[in-house]
Amino acid sequence: MRRKPGYSVLSTVTILIIAQMIINLLRHAPLFSNSFYALYILEVYFIGYLASVITSRKGPQFLVCFILVFLSFLIASIFEKSIVDYTTIILFALFSLLGGSGSFLIAIDTTKQKNSTVYCLTSAYS
Repeated sequence: MRRKPGYSVLSTVTILIIAQMIINLLRHAPLFSNSFYALYILEVYFIGYLASVITSRKGPQFLVCFILVFLSFLIASIFEKSIVDYTTIILFALFSLLGGSGSFLIAIDTTKQKNSTVYCLTSAYS
């Protein structure tokens, strides 16, 4: 699991969802209520992985992470009909900087792992 961070993220999300389901059963709440935190962790990792696949330079990676997190906030708020005025969009942009930073760190780590794998493969054939 050390070489494959995707497996550790999936196992963390699975453990969080199971723990939330147990808590919901004890509180007599709907089974999957409040499980969006675990899904948000999965979304942050997926956005970071997608940014590392799209480009390997850090500037465009952060831009991709910021735009995708901003779009996910915007789409979720459109479905919930919670956009009040332009200040909501400004707050989404600020929160997207924070969420995009987390995805950006994952993108940097994934890019480093890809580059070290390529370097190991090319040095083995030299």
